[in-house]
Amino acid sequence: MNEEDLEFRSKLQMFTTLSVAAFILKWLIYIIAYVFIGHFLILIVGGILFLLRFYLIFKKVDHSESKVIDFVTLVGETLFVAYFIIHYFIFIL
Repeated sequence: MNEEDLEFRSKLQMFTTLSVAAFILKWLIYIIAYVFIGHFLILIVGGILFLLRFYLIFKKVDHSESKVIDFVTLVGETLFVAYFIIHYFIFIL
């Protein structure tokens, strides 16, 4: 194995680890929110946040910085989770 193969495997392992962690910590919330609320808008917003987070994971593996997109994604995820919690406790319970 040469150095290029080792670097590719390292990046692939990092990408896989970050993707699994993001699925467990973030994307699962989008799926649960859609199942509980059932609005099509929730599915669209969750899909957009999913794609943004996936893009940021790819950029993080490539060691590129995208602070503005990361901030927008973080704010969007925070608002999404806040809306889900408020909607769940007010309308579903």
